[in-house]
Amino acid sequence: MNRNEALAGTFFFLATGCALLIAAWPQGLIDLPSSVNSVAAMLAAYLVAVAGFGIGWVKGFPRWSYPYGAYAFVFALYWMSVATPDVTILNHTFERNELWGWRAWVPLLTVVAVAIMVTRSAQPVIRSVRDIRRDWTRLSFAIYGLMPLFVGLCFDEVSNIYEFPFTLMATVILVCGAFAYMHSRQTPPRALSLLIGASVTMAIVAVGNGIYWHGRQETWMAIPSNGIQNAIDVGITGGVVLIVMFLPALLQFFPYRKGLTVG
Repeated sequence: MNRNEALAGTFFFLATGCALLIAAWPQGLIDLPSSVNSVAAMLAAYLVAVAGFGIGWVKGFPRWSYPYGAYAFVFALYWMSVATPDVTILNHTFERNELWGWRAWVPLLTVVAVAIMVTRSAQPVIRSVRDIRRDWTRLSFAIYGLMPLFVGLCFDEVSNIYEFPFTLMATVILVCGAFAYMHSRQTPPRALSLLIGASVTMAIVAVGNGIYWHGRQETWMAIPSNGIQNAIDVGITGGVVLIVMFLPALLQFFPYRKGLTVG
């Protein structure tokens, strides 16, 4: 694994982490330009993921590219149901309750079309399937790439002043996990890097939610919230994510005919 590939795999988590931090930036801490807001930050992270996916496609889907593709696909799917009132993009201003719908897929589908024209072959996709059969952690790394989105969604209703420090800690952990994964040459340490990075991040998110919601009662709540139960719910959700993340490990029980050597 050369240095550039390791940096490319880690950069994704730096970019999405910065987007989360900007979205969670406490008002009054430092005044950001009016053009820099949560919507702009999240869309910028999406475009980074789309660009990384396109470059990865052209290069035959190297290891570092898997989180980019997973994040780009799931984010587009999620963003279809998001409304961004008064946001103007390409001379179109979104109205109140107007969802993004099909527009969320435009960047990703455009890059896919360009990548197909450049490669003029299905070989990159075939190669990615082959590489996953040889090393199941590639698919787990792709799912690990959804962790920034998991963090953002779990803190969706949390005040920025509470969210920011927990988001910062989660970002640092995710970056460290990705860095360790990209620098590992064997399957066990790669899997361990993802396991530690994801589980510690989920624990941070669960604790952050528990602290914020314990005893809190918003106007739309009939009774005060139980922070402990909220933390448990986040932990259970995180556990399900971990199970899905490591389901690809079952692929090792279906031997690949060219061997199980990890590149």
